Amino acid sequence: MKNMQFLVAMLVSLFLVATVLGENSKPTISIDSAKQTATSTATEDTSDIAVKQDLTIIGTWAIEPSKHILDGELTFQADGKYSKTEMGTDSTSATIQGEYELDMSEQPITLDLCFGKCGGPGSEWTTRFGILRFLSADKIEIRHSPSDKRPKEFSKERDEYTLILTRKAVSEKKK
Repeated sequence: MKNMQFLVAMLVSLFLVATVLGENSKPTISIDSAKQTATSTATEDTSDIAVKQDLTIIGTWAIEPSKHILDGELTFQADGKYSKTEMGTDSTSATIQGEYELDMSEQPITLDLCFGKCGGPGSEWTTRFGILRFLSADKIEIRHSPSDKRPKEFSKERDEYTLILTRKAVSEKKK
C-alpha cells in the first residue's frame, strides 16, 4: 500500500512540475518494478513520444487561426500526399497539393511539404522544410522556414512560420 501511495504522490508531483514548467514540458514516469522506485524527467524527445505512442499525422487537421490565417485544414494521406487549404485574413484562399516526406527518427521530427512531387527537378525551390512535434495525440505543431534551411528548434513565440493543427474527428471532415 505504501508503494501505491508513493506512486500517486509522484504522479501528483509530476503534474505540478508540468504545470509550473508550462505546456512544452512533457512529464514522464518510469517505474523499476523490481526496486519500486520512480524517476521523472521534465521534458522528453518528441520523436520518442511519437514512436512510443504510435502517433501518426495521417488524417485531416484543422489549422488554428493565426496572424495571417483565419481558417484552414491540412490533410495527410497514407500514400505520402497532402492537401492544404487556407483562408487568409485578407479574404484570399489557397489550396496546395503535393507530396510530403516525414522522418520520425530525426530529432526534432522532420517534415518536408513539397509543392507537387518531392525529389523532382527544382523541388528544392518549391519545398517547405519543417520540423514537427506532437503536443498530444490530436494536436501537432509544425514550424517551417522561409528559406531552404530547416529550422533547428521551435520558436518560443508563435509566428508566421508556425502552424498549430488539431485533428478533426471523422464527422467534421469535409465530404
